[in-house]
Amino acid sequence: MKKKLCSIICALLAALMLASCAASPVEAMRGLIEYAAPSGLRGGDEADIPRFDDMDYVRPDTGALEAAADAVGTALSAGAALDDVTALLDECYNEYYNFSTMYTLAEIRYLRDLTDEYYGAEYSWCGENWSVVQQQMERMYTLCATSELAAELEREYFWEGFTADYGEGSAQMYTERAVALMQRESELLNAYYDLTAQPQIVLDGESVDYESYLSGADADEYARAVNEYYRQYNARFAGIYIDLIRTRRAIAEEMGYESYEAMQYASYERSYTPAEAAEFVAGVREKLVPLYEELMALDPGGNIIYSYMSERRLMKTVGAAAESIGGDVREAFEFMRAHGLYSIEQSDTKASMSFTAYLDSYDAPFVFVSPYCDTEDILTLAHEFGHFLDSYYNYNAYESLDLSEFFSQSMEYIVMGRLSDVLDGEELSMLRRIKLVSTLDTYVMQSSFAEFEQRVYALPDEELSAEAINAISLDTAKEFGYYDGVSEDYYAMSWADITHFFESPFYVISYVVSSDAAQQIHALDCENAGAGLEKYLEMLPREYETLLDTLAAAGLESPFAPGRLDAVERQLRAELDASGLAG
Repeated sequence: MKKKLCSIICALLAALMLASCAASPVEAMRGLIEYAAPSGLRGGDEADIPRFDDMDYVRPDTGALEAAADAVGTALSAGAALDDVTALLDECYNEYYNFSTMYTLAEIRYLRDLTDEYYGAEYSWCGENWSVVQQQMERMYTLCATSELAAELEREYFWEGFTADYGEGSAQMYTERAVALMQRESELLNAYYDLTAQPQIVLDGESVDYESYLSGADADEYARAVNEYYRQYNARFAGIYIDLIRTRRAIAEEMGYESYEAMQYASYERSYTPAEAAEFVAGVREKLVPLYEELMALDPGGNIIYSYMSERRLMKTVGAAAESIGGDVREAFEFMRAHGLYSIEQSDTKASMSFTAYLDSYDAPFVFVSPYCDTEDILTLAHEFGHFLDSYYNYNAYESLDLSEFFSQSMEYIVMGRLSDVLDGEELSMLRRIKLVSTLDTYVMQSSFAEFEQRVYALPDEELSAEAINAISLDTAKEFGYYDGVSEDYYAMSWADITHFFESPFYVISYVVSSDAAQQIHALDCENAGAGLEKYLEMLPREYETLLDTLAAAGLESPFAPGRLDAVERQLRAELDASGLAG
C-alpha cells in the first residue's frame, strides 16, 4: 500500500485520510440560510425511492425557482389566504430541493470519475448557479417576512425568529455582488479539482502520470515523486488558495461579517468562538503533542499489520455491526444498501476523499468513500455511516457541524466494539491499534490544521504568498510534533492535500471538538459494555441545536471544560500502554 512504502511520511498519511472526510461541498454551503424540512418519500413508501444509479439527472432550472418566488410575492400582494400562500411556498421548496438534489447527483457522479467530462461540466454549472438559488430563497423569505401574513407564517410554517431574520431592517446577504463573488469562489474550487485530477509530473525530463507512478514505486522513488509533485504544483495550488482567501474575505464583508472566520463559525452553528477554539488548540499542543511525539518515536506503524479489505468484505463487516446493534441503526444500513446509496469502490479516477451527501428530493443520504482497500477502511466507512445514520434519522438536520461529527466519530468506536464475531482476534487487535493512533492523530493533526488556517487568514492581503503559506505549514508541523526533521519541502507544501482548506474553511476544529465528545462515549463503553451505545442512541434525536447543549443534556462534559484535556491524555496514555503500542 502507498502509505506503507515511504517511511518519511508515514506519520502524516494516516491523518490525511481523516482530513478527507467532510460534508460534501454542496452540504458545506448550506449553513447561512435556513430551510424547512422536505416532505420526502421516506416517511411513506420507501419502494418509491429508486436506487442511486437509477436516479435521473436533469440540469435544474433556476428560472423555475424565481417564478415560484414571484408567485409567492404576487399572492401576498393580493391578500391571499394563508393556505394558498403555503401551497406556493411548498412549490418554492420543491424547486430548491430539486436543484440541491441535481447538484448532489452531479457532484457524486463527477467525484466517482474525475475524467467524466459531462458530470464535471454539470457539477461546475450547478456550483456556479448555487448562489443564485440562495439569492432567490432569500428574496422569497423577505417577501414573506415583510408581508401582512408574516406573524402567521412564522407561527405556522417557518421557524421562531423568522420575521426578525428577514423582516424590515434585516440586512440582505445575497446581494448581486455577493452572488458574483460566490460564483467566482465556485470557479476557483473547480480549478482546484481540475488541478488534482490525474496530475502529471516531470521526472528525468519525462512527463509521467503521478498516481500511476506512485503505485509501482519503491520507497525511494515514492519519496522523490512526492517531493517533485509538491515542488512542481506548489505555486499553482497557492495561486488558487490565495485567490479563494481574498474572494472569501470579500464575501464575508459583503454579507456583514467582521471576518470570514466569523462567517464560517456562524454557518457551522457553533456555540463557541474562534478565540475559544484557539485556546483549545493551544491546550492540545501543551497536553497531547508530547504524548504524540513519544508515540511517533516508537514507530507505531511497526506494530500494525494491515489486512486486505475488498469492497464486499467491507460492507459485510460494517453491516454485521449494524445488524448486531439493531433498531434504527440496522434500518439505516439496510436502507443504504437496498438503494445503493454508497460508493466504496477503489478507482484511480475517483476523488481521494470521503464524505456523506444528502439527496433532498429523496430524503436519502449517500456515503462516498475512497478506500485504501485495507483494515482502516472499516473505520472510514463506520465514520461515514455515522453521518448517514444522523442524516437518515434526523432528515438531514444541519444544526451544528460539531454534532454531526460527534455522531460519525462515535460510530467508529461503536462499530469496532461489535466486530468480535466478524474479525479474527489479530485483525480486531490491529483495528483497535489503528483507531487509537488515528484518535491521537485527530487531536494533534486537526488542531495543527486549525492553527494553520487561523494564521493564514490572519495574513494581510499584501502578505499572502506561496512562501508565507509554506512557512506557516512548516512551522505548525514543527510545533505539533510531526515534522520528521528531514523532509522540509514536504511539510512546507503538503497543506495543498487538505481539501478542507479549499472546500470547507475552518471545518477541521470540529474533528477535534467532536473527537473529544466521542472519547466520552468510548470511555462509557470501556467502563460498562453497551453504556456508550445507549448514550449515543439517547443523543441521536437532535433535540438541541449545538454539540455543547447536547452534551450537557446527556450529562457529558464540554470539550472546553477545565481539566478535560488532562483526562484525555490519561485515557489515551493508558490505552496506548495496554495496546502494546507504547513499547
